[in-house]
Amino acid sequence: MSGGTVWAFYTLYDGAAKESFNKFTIQNVLDYDAVLKNNFKKFEDIGKTDKEVETVLKTYSQKYLISGSNLLLVTLEAIPNINNKKLFFAKEGQIAWLVTYIAERSKKVKKIW
Repeated sequence: MSGGTVWAFYTLYDGAAKESFNKFTIQNVLDYDAVLKNNFKKFEDIGKTDKEVETVLKTYSQKYLISGSNLLLVTLEAIPNINNKKLFFAKEGQIAWLVTYIAERSKKVKKIW
C-alpha cells in the first residue's frame, strides 16, 4: 500500500520507513487509530524530537489524520480474510507506480527503427 494516509500511519506508528516494503497489520492500524483519537499529544511530543513525525504533523491536522485512518480501516476491513494477508507500506510507492506506468505504456508504443 502507498499514499498519504498509509505514509502518515506508518510514520506516526512506527517511525520513518526504513525498508522499501515495511510490514504492518490491521491491529497496528487499530492501535494507531485509538491513539489518534484519544492521546494525540503522544504524537505531538514525538514530533518535537523526530523530524519525520514533525513532517507528518505539519502536513496533516489531527482531523485529517483521523479521517484518513477511518478510510484506511474501512479499506482494510473490506479485504476478505485480512488477518491472513501480508500488508506492506511501500516506501516511495508513488515513484514505483510512475515507473511501472511508464514501463507498461512503453510496451504499447510503436517502435520506429
